[in-house]
Amino acid sequence: MNNLKRKVGDIPDNSDNRGPSSKKPKKEKREARFKQVCNKHTKNRIERAMNEHMYLIDRKEISETRREYTILGPAGSVYTIIITNTLSCNCPDFLKGFQCKHILFVLLKVLKVDRTSKLIYQKALKTKELESIFVNSPKINLPSKRFINELEETIISKKKRRKIGDKCPVCFDAMETREDLVWCQTGCGNNIHKDCFDRWKQTVPVVTCVVCRAVWKDITLPEHPPLRYMCCLPSSLERYYSPGTSSSSLDKN
Repeated sequence: MNNLKRKVGDIPDNSDNRGPSSKKPKKEKREARFKQVCNKHTKNRIERAMNEHMYLIDRKEISETRREYTILGPAGSVYTIIITNTLSCNCPDFLKGFQCKHILFVLLKVLKVDRTSKLIYQKALKTKELESIFVNSPKINLPSKRFINELEETIISKKKRRKIGDKCPVCFDAMETREDLVWCQTGCGNNIHKDCFDRWKQTVPVVTCVVCRAVWKDITLPEHPPLRYMCCLPSSLERYYSPGTSSSSLDKN
């Protein structure tokens, strides 16, 4: 009989095998500290995002919590903005640690997040916040490739050419107006001897400016470059495009 008796301490504890766990799911942690106040640097960038001419030229829905947007900036540069749990942009300003105007442009003007929301100046968003932003964002119609090309050319045409008189960055000889010269229309505006640049082109796989390394484009523009589709303009100019709207009426505003 004694052998059949067991001490209470000898009885195995099966409390962990009582079916599904009753533990609460772990609370999602934000991948960056939550900012309660918008600092002056971000406020300045918000104003720029709302008032500078930037254009959405592409977007990709990678998943329910990740989207990628391609933005053509006011200076003609193209950047990729990723909206997911950790926001990012490949522009120099973001790489310095700032919430750049391109991210703010996407949040405010493309996704239509309320300007008073604290989410617009967070560097990280929780999954529920992302889902809410994406679900409530408006449908987007992207411009055609032809319009994008025209737009790039129009922006590039506003680049200023530097005065002729400096030395050629390739041969280091002086340049004169009577010589056959080319200039960087997509970046620094520097002049180069055409013969020197033609030799330079043969030495590189991708043709860029000798000075600033911007991608090289030779643009021949019509007298009045058409702008038939305005995408995500400053709020004062924002309007729906219709086939009956002339480009001249848009340009005046």
